[in-house]
Amino acid sequence: MTQNLIAFSQFLSQYGIWLLLVTVLAMGGFWALMKQTDFRLKWHGRLMKIPGLGPLIRTSQAAKFTRTLGILSQSAVPIVQALSLSSKVVSNARFKSACEQTAHAVREGAGLARAMDNAKEFPALTVKLVHAGEQSGNLSEMLQRAAQIQEKNVENKLASLIGAIQPLAILIVGVIVLYIVLAMLLPIFQMNSVIQ
Repeated sequence: MTQNLIAFSQFLSQYGIWLLLVTVLAMGGFWALMKQTDFRLKWHGRLMKIPGLGPLIRTSQAAKFTRTLGILSQSAVPIVQALSLSSKVVSNARFKSACEQTAHAVREGAGLARAMDNAKEFPALTVKLVHAGEQSGNLSEMLQRAAQIQEKNVENKLASLIGAIQPLAILIVGVIVLYIVLAMLLPIFQMNSVIQ
């Protein structure tokens, strides 16, 4: 353990600056790639497929979209224009594409709920609430309700995620500290046993 710790320390002292430089270059390259539409679309699509994180991103983006669409609809903005404006508040490229696909379908005469369902990215509950709003004539109210439910869902998921990360972070830090302490103390104990 002590030898490993010394070797790691020597590695950082010799190659630490190069490691930092490679990390900065990698981050810069990733940032440059994110400016390309195709790469950003693929990356955001992969993020939405990660278990746990994907549904959180999808729900968060849907909440932003439905909240904005509900406000615009309540302000008597035409639905096609409202859909186009609402898609601009979405930050995930994959979800933004689904919003634009929905706007295009509605422009061609499809119902909002059906267009959202065909886009395959909106949560099922959102689609059902929008469908109920279309049937009852209270679309803006149902959009606001869908946004409220989704925002609450995101808050609960984030609270659960943070609650799970905190003990894990404490455990990881504890293991690192324990390793360092043992690496320092084991040689002393071994010297004592040799002397005795």
